[in-house]
Amino acid sequence: MIKFSIILGVLGLLGTAAAMPYLTRWISNWGLRQHWLVGLIALFPAWLIAFLGLLPSSVGPEYEPLPRSAILSSVVAPLGVVVTDTALRRLDKSGYSRSPFKYWILATTGLLPAWIITLWILF
Repeated sequence: MIKFSIILGVLGLLGTAAAMPYLTRWISNWGLRQHWLVGLIALFPAWLIAFLGLLPSSVGPEYEPLPRSAILSSVVAPLGVVVTDTALRRLDKSGYSRSPFKYWILATTGLLPAWIITLWILF
């Protein structure tokens, strides 16, 4: 599961980075928020696969709460998304950075800590 998550993450990063110039040219009304969304899409499947590895595999009638590692990972991921969305909104208001690649990087750094924490726990 760890290897699959890493492969999926690398492919997601490389694939979306390669698609960024094409998306900018093909779609005329492609905004900066969509580039940020593509950055989130790059790492989300890899984080999700790793997160599923943290969940208990036993199925039964007894109630088992989520392990602390799964709770930690499921808190860090949305927190990273919220922080990068806030940064995106501030950059939008200030007019400071208008590079689509910077917004893609911003989004990937939002999910990167959650993914690394999850992989670290799984090792």
